[in-house]
Amino acid sequence: MDLDDAIIKAQKTIQIIKNRQSLKYNLWAEKIVRSVDINKKYDADEASYLYKKLGLIDLNLIFEPSLARAITERMYILYDQIKTEQQKARVRYESIFLLDERKGLNDF
Repeated sequence: MDLDDAIIKAQKTIQIIKNRQSLKYNLWAEKIVRSVDINKKYDADEASYLYKKLGLIDLNLIFEPSLARAITERMYILYDQIKTEQQKARVRYESIFLLDERKGLNDF
């Protein structure tokens, strides 16, 4: 095996690993989405918690458009269930700090 073949094989292996990581990430995200029942009415604290939990998903890493839409839809529904403007402002503020805690592909 010469150097070019080794490089090609390494690139293929890296792509396979990235595809597996992406699939695992999407399955993890889907599990979170399914845990949020959009037909249920949540109190403000529960809605805030679930909103922030969904906010941990990086939509840029979701390859299925319908899953990204489901995440966004649930976040809007949960946000609307938060009653006061003060609570809404708090959840927006806290969500900004959670951006650093988002999981990436390397976590899978």
